[in-house]
Amino acid sequence: MKLIANMFLLFSICFFTNTTYGKSTTASHIQATADTAYIAGHISNNLMSAFTVEITTGKDLIYHYVGTKKYTIKSDKGGSFKAHIPLHQYAVKTEIFFTNEGKRLALLSYYIEPGDSIYITIDQAGRPMFSGKGAAKFRYKNSIDSLIKEIRLKYIKETPVPLNSAIRVRNYFEKVDYVALSRRNILKSYENLLSPVMKTLFEADITGEEMLSKYSVLRTAYFQLPEDAEILQLAKQLENIPLDTADAAIKVLSGSYTDFLFTMASTELSFKTKDRTNSVKDLYQKLKNKYDGILRERVLTKYLIRRSSTGETNDDYEICLRDAIAHAENHLYKDALQSQLSSFAKKAEAFNFSLPDTTGKIITLNSLRGKVVLIDFWFTGCRPCMDLAKKLHTDVMPQFNTKDIVFVSINVDEDKTRWLKSVREGKYTASGSVNLFTEGLAFDHPLIKYYNIQGCPALLLIDDEGKIFSATPPRDSEGLNALIQRAMGK
Repeated sequence: MKLIANMFLLFSICFFTNTTYGKSTTASHIQATADTAYIAGHISNNLMSAFTVEITTGKDLIYHYVGTKKYTIKSDKGGSFKAHIPLHQYAVKTEIFFTNEGKRLALLSYYIEPGDSIYITIDQAGRPMFSGKGAAKFRYKNSIDSLIKEIRLKYIKETPVPLNSAIRVRNYFEKVDYVALSRRNILKSYENLLSPVMKTLFEADITGEEMLSKYSVLRTAYFQLPEDAEILQLAKQLENIPLDTADAAIKVLSGSYTDFLFTMASTELSFKTKDRTNSVKDLYQKLKNKYDGILRERVLTKYLIRRSSTGETNDDYEICLRDAIAHAENHLYKDALQSQLSSFAKKAEAFNFSLPDTTGKIITLNSLRGKVVLIDFWFTGCRPCMDLAKKLHTDVMPQFNTKDIVFVSINVDEDKTRWLKSVREGKYTASGSVNLFTEGLAFDHPLIKYYNIQGCPALLLIDDEGKIFSATPPRDSEGLNALIQRAMGK
């Protein structure tokens, strides 16, 4: 526990790498329209010749990759590429991947906005350089990355503060303030290159990450030292900081800002109830009462979609989901919630997948009709997936006759060889499971998108008629066994 202060700081610093945005002179050979962004570039032939460019837009616009759009472009033989990206928001977070014969370069978490004309050049050492209208924000990110690296090295060398009083929390708050101030100073140096929208969005990023970090460490400290008067005082100080809701339509585009809003409300509720966990109903009501307008719609949408991946959806969850849909006015959030309800509602038709097993034989969901089907989704390197597989093997599968139920284990790795190796090792799948592969499409597979699966492990229970019985079954053995019994009608 002695290292917790610096560990929390480093964790938050990693999240302090969100991008900002700027505007520079327009490159004469690049053109964009008012509702598109134009991205073009060149990679040194010595580094990568002909390659594929994957551009994903809209990350964190709703929650992680929900609602994102992907564009795939082939470069010419000389290593150049170009793409027009349609945009209908003030700005979107974008990921760009360059791939060729096992080589992969990535530019992560860059904002782009309508009218951008950005030219990317990657030299022989793999260093990216940016020019054109909108390129200043990419260079800003390089400045932020350098700052983060410098701060990380500085605090790693520090002597950690023992966890025995509020000293650790105050020390941590000071470091968070220092990082936020440093980021704001860099932002100020770019302010003449930024549009008013982007200035607001980047400030929301900084505020969100600053306050999210403070609330996260304060919450942890509170439940370890619940009677500490100084910690209670720090909590009160945070609660008294006024929330600026001006320009809410822009601020909701910041994933870190909306994470902060959620964490603040969740922490306040936990402090009030003296309980780390909050029920779906109680936290939903807290969020609904605390925020207004588009901030409320954004936070509720993100919360409900995220909650579905944690293994807790019950009657209260569905009630909250339907209530959020009924009151949502923004079509983006309303559509996302409606999709969530359609995919996960009890007794909805399950997705009829068609996937290869380890021998290459195609298995469909329809071929399993007549049996209850429990599906677990996993990927190599996921420790919670390993824990769940062990639990299924020792505590769940022995309780049921295989003539009544089939256990299906679906992998979302991108590499088939890696999947097969993991299956052989037996760490991620329970003996007796039907092992299937999403054919390298990973989280882009239609099956994964149908259920809006955002992380692993994930469970899904389907009845013997091919209907969804539970979209997120409980992961504890007792609760899961009871749910399977009900699905069997026992």
